[in-house]
Amino acid sequence: FSGVFWDAQDLLIADIERIEVISGPGATIYGANAVNGVISIITKSAKDSQGGLVGGIFGGGEKTAGARYGASIPKGHVRAYAKAIEIDDTINERGASSRTGFARQQAGFRADWDVDGNGLRLSGDAYQGKLHQAGTRDILIGGANLTSAFDTRLDDGSDLHVGLVVTTALPSSVLRQRLGLLAGSGWKLRDVTSA
Repeated sequence: FSGVFWDAQDLLIADIERIEVISGPGATIYGANAVNGVISIITKSAKDSQGGLVGGIFGGGEKTAGARYGASIPKGHVRAYAKAIEIDDTINERGASSRTGFARQQAGFRADWDVDGNGLRLSGDAYQGKLHQAGTRDILIGGANLTSAFDTRLDDGSDLHVGLVVTTALPSSVLRQRLGLLAGSGWKLRDVTSA
């Protein structure tokens, strides 16, 4: 089995350049698990998302807030963002909770460099959250990824793209423990397991 955990995918809308949808079998391009189609979300270059951005939605059982800042660095550009969302459980006509709400937090970055006419990109994200589940305990989600890519034009005019993706999906407690080890003892993530 292969699939996408859509509850773990979230981006700032302003950072999306385009969304490509390929319907039908895509195994020849994207691998044997691309049976029914492929959805590819392409984000803007860090160069195209400079300065600050703050946004939010509050009301109707939804609370969403996000912030991003982009800046120039030597031979390139970088942006960092953080986003949080909380959706309340819906209430049925009898006043009972549906236990379908969720809460999640995410933060990440993207850096793009132009090195002698070649493109180099490094990006990463970390997220954690809690999904309410009717009739059972909440589902805790968490994960992180790091993506790198190198793009160049070859002498014959063709393009070469080389990428590396490292990703993990972990229970929130394990993710917090590993991020804490990486970041040092002074860094704390909000504990959504006790919320």
